[in-house]
Amino acid sequence: KNISEAKNNLNKIMQKGNYVIFQSRFCRNFFKNEFGYLPNNIVIHNGAKKLYKSKKRGQNFSKESIGIPQNENYFVVAGRFTRRKRIKETITFFRELNKYNLVVLSNIPKKEIIKSKRIKYLGMQNPFVAKQIISNSRALIHMDCYDWCPNIIISAIVDGVPVICSNYGGSPELVKKNGIIIQEFPKDLYSNLDGINFTLNSKFPDYLLESALEKIIFDRKERKYISNYSIENCAEKYIKSILKYQKKMK
Repeated sequence: KNISEAKNNLNKIMQKGNYVIFQSRFCRNFFKNEFGYLPNNIVIHNGAKKLYKSKKRGQNFSKESIGIPQNENYFVVAGRFTRRKRIKETITFFRELNKYNLVVLSNIPKKEIIKSKRIKYLGMQNPFVAKQIISNSRALIHMDCYDWCPNIIISAIVDGVPVICSNYGGSPELVKKNGIIIQEFPKDLYSNLDGINFTLNSKFPDYLLESALEKIIFDRKERKYISNYSIENCAEKYIKSILKYQKKMK
């Protein structure tokens, strides 16, 4: 009932407009598959600012400041503590692996905290602090089952941080070669509610994630800073698409 009501409300909103900006191809495909039609549209991914590292004392976060030795690597998992983001599964995996360090930037309930010397819980941080912590990591782990257009991934790759993600949702079209896309779901999995439910009930890909971590550790390539997802580029695309559509309407 709630899904049906939400669909009806969204459909009413769509009928009032003439043009839709989707934040990912996954969003667009999902809409088409669930609603059976596609309005005039364009896909514009979100944007993010490149990290500005302050020279002022106390503004930059080193490994030691979060309790990790300078000569050791660490990975980051971040976001709201919800089922689809699989943060708990990621933490459990790291504890059992007991090989690499993990920094957790999430609102983990106290009863859900899994203790380990290699896992550091820093809670939800403001965007500036989170960007610094992620930029110093070996990679961002984002095993969300079906994220639409995750800002945290865009922020990471703008700063040159590799991302490990699953192969469903909007994440893969952002990451591309800027990290590792774990092939855990069927490539032809449909972009609709059935596809989402399939991912939510799937087993966490432990062995695939371990393989991805090892590839990241042994990869010594220079980091690539992706300018396509800059906030300036995003804003420019919005302005151009709106002006182009207004011209067509005249």
